[in-house]
Amino acid sequence: MDLEQKKIAIIRSVIEEQDPRVLKRAEALLCDAVDRRRSDALVIGYRPSGNPVIKADFLERLMATLNDLKHHEYIGINELESLAESW
Repeated sequence: MDLEQKKIAIIRSVIEEQDPRVLKRAEALLCDAVDRRRSDALVIGYRPSGNPVIKADFLERLMATLNDLKHHEYIGINELESLAESW
């Protein structure tokens, strides 16, 4: 089933649904998904170059950094100073 067919099937299900609780829950799920997508696209700051920092990109880099820290994949200050001496 392609995307358009899925959309039509969902719309038909909503039209046929008679239980207001089900409709309210479906509405809440859809609103949450839309809000999350908008939130992820938010500009949360700007780089010194003037380029925007997008929330989703920032969070992705943050999670990667936290993962590196968790697995001790980083350079400590002493090692960095030793490397800098050889530059």
